[in-house]
Amino acid sequence: MKKNVPNGFTLIEMLVVLSVIGVLIGIGTVSFSAAQRNAQDAKRREDVAFIQKSLEQYYSLCGNAYPTAQSGVSVRAPVFCSQPTVVIATNVPVDPRSATPYVYTLNGNEYTVCATLQNNSQYCLNNQQ
Repeated sequence: MKKNVPNGFTLIEMLVVLSVIGVLIGIGTVSFSAAQRNAQDAKRREDVAFIQKSLEQYYSLCGNAYPTAQSGVSVRAPVFCSQPTVVIATNVPVDPRSATPYVYTLNGNEYTVCATLQNNSQYCLNNQQ
């Protein structure tokens, strides 16, 4: 004589499985958010380093002076030299999250390029000359 065994899962088993899946999704979401923030900060650091290299190239090619914002160097404008005519950077990068420009300040013959990171701290690079 065969026992009558029900096929399927009990309500408790289903709740345990769903709660485990929920915990895993929560952990994955938090990890993904942290990884995304870290990637954006890494991109900002890379962009600032690219701008610094472009400005140093400008300095060496264009008369041993750094460009001013009025002469064509804003965050969105390309970095170019008029004498001799040389385009150094056609696409100047912008912040990956907000598409806002990086801050470029020139004081005499010294500049600073800064980006605001996710924790609202500043990452800045200065001239190398």
